[in-house]
Amino acid sequence: MKKALIFGLMLALCLGLAAPASAAAATTAQTTAATTPGTTASTAAITGTFGPVTVVDGGSAITFSEARLENHAIMVSHQFWYKDAAAVVNTVTERTNVNLIVVKPGSTVTRSASATPLNFSFATRTGTDYVVSADRITVYPSSFNVDRLLAYPFANAELCVMTLADGAEYYIISAAMRLQEAPAVPIAYTVKYGDTLDYIALNYYGVPNLGDELKKQNPEHFNATNNVLEAGRDLILPVSLAGYPRLSEPLATGNELIYVVKSGDTLASISMKFYNRSDFSNYIFQRNKDRIRNPGLITVGQVIVLPVISV
Repeated sequence: MKKALIFGLMLALCLGLAAPASAAAATTAQTTAATTPGTTASTAAITGTFGPVTVVDGGSAITFSEARLENHAIMVSHQFWYKDAAAVVNTVTERTNVNLIVVKPGSTVTRSASATPLNFSFATRTGTDYVVSADRITVYPSSFNVDRLLAYPFANAELCVMTLADGAEYYIISAAMRLQEAPAVPIAYTVKYGDTLDYIALNYYGVPNLGDELKKQNPEHFNATNNVLEAGRDLILPVSLAGYPRLSEPLATGNELIYVVKSGDTLASISMKFYNRSDFSNYIFQRNKDRIRNPGLITVGQVIVLPVISV
């Protein structure tokens, strides 16, 4: 640990940094950037387009010139000094959704108020877990190259962690690195009035007629309700159901509906059935462009989402 800290101080001198990080007044962090959903593979490749990402920390705007802001779930624990720095201990490792800034190698970081220091720590990975070091460095320059920051001062570090004045954290990774995502876990779904098992399974797994399989996964619910699907109670949605993986997001949200195409259906006839107007078929097509390529060609058994239309 002492060697790692000495190396960190050496990097601080090269960048114009100082350690340890100084305390600052609490501020509200805001982010101005388009959010791109993260990939869900266990070791997701960090790929895609880049653009400016700005994080506002009090009166200072921190801009990454070529980056992307994502949200990922990773397994994280934090080190802290215990009993007057006599020892370093780790917090419990927890599944955590983090703001991840993916930076393009060679890009820059600039700040509008260089008097406000930036505090960074570094995370090493063991297996699927990331451990954030108790040691920090503080950055003072108004502009610097991300490659110099990502020349990790602690052995085997894979993530840089930027801590804002209000304690909010942004995890920074080079686009050349790969992120270890947290393993998928079952989630709870609260049954709503009018739900059926087939509909819930269809919405979360994208496949019709999986209701019986979902019921088998929830014996506690049905034992407690005399074999009835009861609104207000939770169901457990496993990572996969009958071999079909759970979708990262449900097909329909809010008051949208899901419909399974039947023989003889067209988008116009479906529009007439649900909206009492055949010319709403284009709204249906636009909502389902990710699954319908030709609005004049839909197939029996195809799953589509019926949007809420306000006119």
